[in-house]
Amino acid sequence: MNKKFLLLLPALLMCCMFAFTSCGDDEKDEPTPTEQEKVITTKVVANYNIEMGADLFKVAKSLNVTYYDKNGDLQTTSITEGTSWKHEVTTEVFPAKWGMKINVVPRDTAEIVTQDSYTIGVKLKADAEYYKLEDENILVHTGTSTTETMLNGLDYDRLSYTRAELLEQLSHMSILTLQVAGTYTKDGVKGGLKM
Repeated sequence: MNKKFLLLLPALLMCCMFAFTSCGDDEKDEPTPTEQEKVITTKVVANYNIEMGADLFKVAKSLNVTYYDKNGDLQTTSITEGTSWKHEVTTEVFPAKWGMKINVVPRDTAEIVTQDSYTIGVKLKADAEYYKLEDENILVHTGTSTTETMLNGLDYDRLSYTRAELLEQLSHMSILTLQVAGTYTKDGVKGGLKM
């Protein structure tokens, strides 16, 4: 009988093993981790550039620049030397305003240094680019909205003046103003703007 029991013992153990083994997984299927949601951002990048004639500040007290900052508020800075000025503003506030305005404030004629001629041209350039990004990948880029205005002297069409011509022009002008400006909606639609 012991021999029969020993022969049946492995069969009984196998049966027990199958009895306690299930056919499937009783654990609930956990959902696969979802992909992180993509972050969509929109922004406008404005670049402001001014080029000034070498003699501008012999003729002008200052060149006052007013521009839109990242919050859409106007900021003003005064330039009193040099031949160029550059500034970049990035905004995510919509509708996004971009643009700059300059006021050239001439000197009194008695303050102007005597020389044969004066190069006083002022060139204004503003680039505004709209971006829609998914994480850091560009989905939409409108290209550049560029506005360029040239003040070629006090009567808008000349780069250089003789002293007599300059003094004649200054007697008629107290302040000169140029501006370039625009807007973008959150969907990238361009618009005009007067500062």
